[in-house]
Amino acid sequence: MARIEKGVGGVAVRILAVVLILIGLVPPIGGSFSYLLAGLGLVASGVMLWRLRLLGAWVHIAYALPER
Repeated sequence: MARIEKGVGGVAVRILAVVLILIGLVPPIGGSFSYLLAGLGLVASGVMLWRLRLLGAWVHIAYALPER
């Protein structure tokens, strides 16, 4: 499985991962079931990015494409 390089880039990816996880954990106030699924997608992407797995970026892309 592809991994993201450690170092400065790895630190930046982990910061992004924390932001995605926090946004995904915000409860969807007055939202629908799709907001819950979107939050789960953000958390899953953030966790994979925290582990420096490239799959986390692909999950985020798959989550973002249908919104267009």
